[in-house]
Amino acid sequence: MEENRNELQGQEMESMEEQENAVENESKSEKFIRLAQSRVTKATMAISRLAYLSNTSSYEYTPEQVEQMFSALEQELAEVKAQFQKTEKVKKTFSFQ
Repeated sequence: MEENRNELQGQEMESMEEQENAVENESKSEKFIRLAQSRVTKATMAISRLAYLSNTSSYEYTPEQVEQMFSALEQELAEVKAQFQKTEKVKKTFSFQ
């Protein structure tokens, strides 16, 4: 049993080293994909857990509180989405006509 545990720990260490090497050599696109997948998964899981708060045998809330909660989420999501929709800044130049 102890041997199996040591073997698993050795495999985990090798896997961690492989991941570190992959991270060092990854492109910007690969880094985006890796981080986005992880962060979106965590965010969607956290949002899904909000559904537990709808259990009226455990919690009490008003429609206004629910609206505030979802408004905050929608506002934050809109702000983050806007960051991805930035357009290239146009240089303002002056010239005499």
